[in-house]
Amino acid sequence: MKKQRPITSDAVQGFLQDGGKIEYRPIEASRGWHWELWAIRPDGSETIVISSKTGDDRVFKSADALVNFHLRTFPGSEGVWVPIPKGAESQDVK
Repeated sequence: MKKQRPITSDAVQGFLQDGGKIEYRPIEASRGWHWELWAIRPDGSETIVISSKTGDDRVFKSADALVNFHLRTFPGSEGVWVPIPKGAESQDVK
């Protein structure tokens, strides 16, 4: 089986044009939640997207950052669903 190459944040547009999809997945952080960016290939395989600037997993540290990325990726979009972990309770973030 051919090893699939990682997807970097600067290659997301091309990945989407080739039939891929992206997903934002919540992860618990010390003060609230962050969201990882995942790529889902047309064959159903999944991989976390890697930041082209840092080489680390692409993580949004606020819903605002997630929305801004989504609007750059999907110009003209009228909204985006921002998921929260199942069973998560409200947390006061200061």
